[in-house]
Amino acid sequence: MAEESYAAMQEAMSAGRTPKPDGSGYIITYDATRSAFKHACIVIAFSAMFFEALTYLISLQRFGKPAATKIDRMLYEERLVALGVADPGLLTMAKEFRGIRKELVHEKAVELGKVIDPAPRYAQHMADEAMKFVAALKVQFVAA
Repeated sequence: MAEESYAAMQEAMSAGRTPKPDGSGYIITYDATRSAFKHACIVIAFSAMFFEALTYLISLQRFGKPAATKIDRMLYEERLVALGVADPGLLTMAKEFRGIRKELVHEKAVELGKVIDPAPRYAQHMADEAMKFVAALKVQFVAA
């Protein structure tokens, strides 16, 4: 579902962009249905589900149920270390993805004008990062 929603998000974003006549950029059309945003949220949520299922099944296969249950309670990057991942890039991606997922799933209302982080996040960019993380996980575990 993550991959299907990612494709739908990209399609919605492309449909809302037309090149400027002078070639200096794009004119972005307002999407009243917020289709790209909705699909980006689906990408992030289902990428997290993929990670959770993948790491649990691998831990279960390698170490048995008691250890898999313990590993399942660890932070994302700690789970990967427990599964033998030493790639600092993948561990960094896991930590960043954990933050992205947490922001989406556990987001709290924020008073306007009191946003702590001055750099806003965009769901579509976060979905891009989620898909990169899923691709890296597939290379690490599925292709192996």
